[in-house]
Amino acid sequence: MLTTRIKSMDKIAELAKQGKFCGGTPPLGYYIQDGNYHIDEHESIAVRHIFERYAAGDSYAEIIDWLAKKQYVGKRGKPLGKNSIYEILRNERYIGRYTWNKRQVKYMTKWAGGKLRDDVVVIEDRIPRIVHQNTWERVQQRMAENTHNAHHQSRRQRDSLLSGLLRCENYKGAFGGVTTTNKQGQGPKVY
Repeated sequence: MLTTRIKSMDKIAELAKQGKFCGGTPPLGYYIQDGNYHIDEHESIAVRHIFERYAAGDSYAEIIDWLAKKQYVGKRGKPLGKNSIYEILRNERYIGRYTWNKRQVKYMTKWAGGKLRDDVVVIEDRIPRIVHQNTWERVQQRMAENTHNAHHQSRRQRDSLLSGLLRCENYKGAFGGVTTTNKQGQGPKVY
């Protein structure tokens, strides 16, 4: 059985080196014919709008609302959510870059943490582009800034009047404050 699996993996690796589709569900905006990626004209409009709107400053929620109004759905016929938008915005296929075997996910049935692999296959301009390079770069820059800001904001310390002075009677642990802002941007509220 192991030799059959190895032969199967070797065949998939050979297809990948040719820039061929290796299975699964193709990304939104593409369909597969004869093992090659082709642009789905209807879906590609949604993909371009997702990138352009995010690059222009729209939030995931605003993009999702626009997609719903235009009745765009994912490959499985369901509305796109925040995770889907995030994955679309990170997918290098939209700029023509074919990648296969980029991350090591499992090794001998154990989680390996998604480290980069040595035998990754990357072929530039193998897939038809849907997104312009300039738009891609603006989106990636904004995503990097948002990740940086979210990291720093979550670590930001706020001074509370009685922080560290109040203690739990049973466990002797110190109380601290938590602040939030609601969807309308009102806040911060202290709990």
